[in-house]
Amino acid sequence: MNFPDLRDFYDPALTLPVDGVEYRIEAPSIKDGVQLRRVMLDPKVSKKRTDLDYLKIVFGLIGGEHDAKRDVFRGAKDSVFARLESAGAPWPTILRVAETAALNWSFGESHAIGFWARELVGDLTASAVAAAAEGVPETEAAE
Repeated sequence: MNFPDLRDFYDPALTLPVDGVEYRIEAPSIKDGVQLRRVMLDPKVSKKRTDLDYLKIVFGLIGGEHDAKRDVFRGAKDSVFARLESAGAPWPTILRVAETAALNWSFGESHAIGFWARELVGDLTASAVAAAAEGVPETEAAE
């Protein structure tokens, strides 16, 4: 049996619309993807990370970089973070985009869509993720 080329029917990137503009977020590298899954799914790892560690990871998915000297996040040139910032998107919007991407590549598209469409922003800080992951079976958390 011949398999069709994966790229003919599957695009791992995520596209999210904000204020009529579509923002394409490239899938994380294998290294970043594994780190993301560990933070999101493994309670032992989640408990060891601070909320700043968590934000560095999720904002990193959309090109956000932490300036430790000023203790602020900024968008790398031409990144989704920078484009949202220059469009005047507020903190909750940029966070929602980053966390939706994190959920998409950790828990799957259905979880990401559910979070994206909710009226209230959930708490996905490292401490909340650790508490939520307590209920995830260890086999899932280790994937």
